Amino acid sequence: MATELEEKLRATSDEMLRVLDQLRALEAEKRSAAPGTTRFRNLTQEIERLASGIFSHARRQTEIGSLTVEANDAVGQQPTPIEEVPPRDMATILSEWRDAERRLADAMPGSAEAIKAHVDAQRLRAEYRSAHEQGSTQPD
Repeated sequence: MATELEEKLRATSDEMLRVLDQLRALEAEKRSAAPGTTRFRNLTQEIERLASGIFSHARRQTEIGSLTVEANDAVGQQPTPIEEVPPRDMATILSEWRDAERRLADAMPGSAEAIKAHVDAQRLRAEYRSAHEQGSTQPD
């Protein structure tokens, strides 16, 4: 059974992957925008904002990872690899997925907001599918 710290580490890792997915999508979109346009400027500002957050995510993972090792050492347990920590609750994922789809519907096509919402919706769809598959294969 995963500890609370291991669940936090999983959440932080999932967030890092989400941000990296967003960065990739925004960078791909920026490549098709002409430099100097409002669209290009908006995309570069969002890329810069997300990229600056990568360092804090990495630092947080280091901190939580160290605390996890200490906590598990104290009880004589081996830490669980992140990929083996159960996914988030499916209802939470579904709620976030629906929110991303609403944001996408409300956003101006081609805008940074639309791109972020699209990336979020794709990621959450995959996370939901993975959680569903893991839930249906785990023993009760």
